[in-house]
Amino acid sequence: MSSSNSSITLINRSSYPNEGPFCHCRNRTSLTKAWTDDNPGRCYYNCKSHGFFKWADKEPPYGWQKRSLLDARDEIRLLRSRINHLEGTILNHLNFTNQTDEPCLINTVSHQETSAPIWCDQLDKLLRQFIIMSWCFFVLVTAVIFTILKE
Repeated sequence: MSSSNSSITLINRSSYPNEGPFCHCRNRTSLTKAWTDDNPGRCYYNCKSHGFFKWADKEPPYGWQKRSLLDARDEIRLLRSRINHLEGTILNHLNFTNQTDEPCLINTVSHQETSAPIWCDQLDKLLRQFIIMSWCFFVLVTAVIFTILKE
């Protein structure tokens, strides 16, 4: 399994019928997915302690499937780097905002969870003003319609 970009992902064993071979140390091997340039998305069994290795997939990926997997892997890596950059930008902005004594609340979450929206006092105030103005406009339009209908 040689390649320039090596990345692995642990996967669900239930998608494969057998439990996997035993290592030379008599422990079960773990099913892992390779994300290398030569074998993108190909599953294999390995023992991290003793270096046991055996392919779970009979044939390596090739053709358009291999290209699609490599493109998807590269896009995921690009999006992860953008997320990291944006999270850094948000944290820098929050640090600057906290230094200017402007109250602001943010929920920071890990990469597996979705990011919560940023709520500030100014946003809440604008929302209240919008609702009040909408109701005033509604009452005004309703009064005009009733006045026209009475005549």
